[in-house]
Amino acid sequence: MAEKSFRTSSSSTFSKKKNKEIDEIDSRIEYEIIGIIRKTFRFRDIFDFQYNTHASPFIKMWNRSIVPLEFESLNHFSISLEEKDDPQNLDLPVPSVFSRTKIPHNYWYRQNPSLIKVQQDSKPKLVNKSKAPRIWSISVPWETETVPAEPHVKLPNIPEQNIQNILNLLKVLFEERPIWTRRAITYKVNKKDPGMSAYLKYALAYVAYHWRSGPWRDTYVKYGVDPRTDQKYRFFQTVSFTYRPSENLDNTNLSPQEKEESNSPIFTGQTLYQQTRIFQILDITDCLLIQLLEKIPLRTKANFKNGWFKSTLFDKFKHIMKQKFKALSEGRIASDLEFIRILERSNDASSSSFTDDEIDETKFDTSIISQEPDAKVNLLMKDFLQKVGVLEDDDFYNDDDAFDDDIFGED
Repeated sequence: MAEKSFRTSSSSTFSKKKNKEIDEIDSRIEYEIIGIIRKTFRFRDIFDFQYNTHASPFIKMWNRSIVPLEFESLNHFSISLEEKDDPQNLDLPVPSVFSRTKIPHNYWYRQNPSLIKVQQDSKPKLVNKSKAPRIWSISVPWETETVPAEPHVKLPNIPEQNIQNILNLLKVLFEERPIWTRRAITYKVNKKDPGMSAYLKYALAYVAYHWRSGPWRDTYVKYGVDPRTDQKYRFFQTVSFTYRPSENLDNTNLSPQEKEESNSPIFTGQTLYQQTRIFQILDITDCLLIQLLEKIPLRTKANFKNGWFKSTLFDKFKHIMKQKFKALSEGRIASDLEFIRILERSNDASSSSFTDDEIDETKFDTSIISQEPDAKVNLLMKDFLQKVGVLEDDDFYNDDDAFDDDIFGED
């Protein structure tokens, strides 16, 4: 059943001009009229057939005589009672014999029970009681001049109890660490109480804003903290990857503990956590990557691509990490020896661009591999860093004391 109303309204299309660099909507809006809608239909049931009456003589006469609702046209309406000469064209709707069922479906239509009518500005308005509450989170681009110092003004001052419970935990976590990825904070919350994670997206808006671009992309940062102002925030920068899971990976028989650890935000270079695609620098524990990271020179001002790290060595760092991640996605663990040639490359203009052939271990000269691979890698890295001028003589540690001090300032 359909309700028909006769009214004249315009149908238009409009486009919004966007600035692709900052992803902000311009105030200019262009309109284009494409037609006029004279009749609208509101269906109360799902229809069983679609029957085009465009060629129907009766419908044409109906539209000419009845639809205009004018007295003169109504006088011209008549129904012929004469028998049709052509019984093949009776101008009737499709019979039910073409239906897939013997009787029409009863869809039991009813209005949405969650809708209620309220008065707003002296006018009735339909409100959906079951609609999910809006998340008043603040997301900023890299180009923003100042970062938010407090939550959105429309955020309720007193959250509901479930949000308040997780909010107390988040305040403690953001005091310990001012910048988190969504994966890392979820992992911490689930360790405390898995039931809290359902309210995480609502609670985060009370304690942190979100970066949508730049070296801290997809991180939540404590209100008032601008990571572009201090080099100490370099360890909270993110590195992200995409990959296609290999057929060699079988996750069907994981234990409960393994399933929980699959959400870990840590990159060890030994284990692939299927759910994690984005890592923060301080969550990287791979020995080779840490050794290289410690010797990367810093910028005096953070930039959009690499944050506080200078490009040449940081590009090598990201490339090695990407290849380790790729190897794990293929079901194997990459040896540090696979990256010897990358570490031996001189600091030229093309040093940040590599091909997969350069890390193919089958093409290496095996005569350079000593009986102690870790020592060989350290020696090559030391020689490499001295060549590019970021390492003085005797300014490189041995394996024995490589990790006596935590470079991230944590216990």
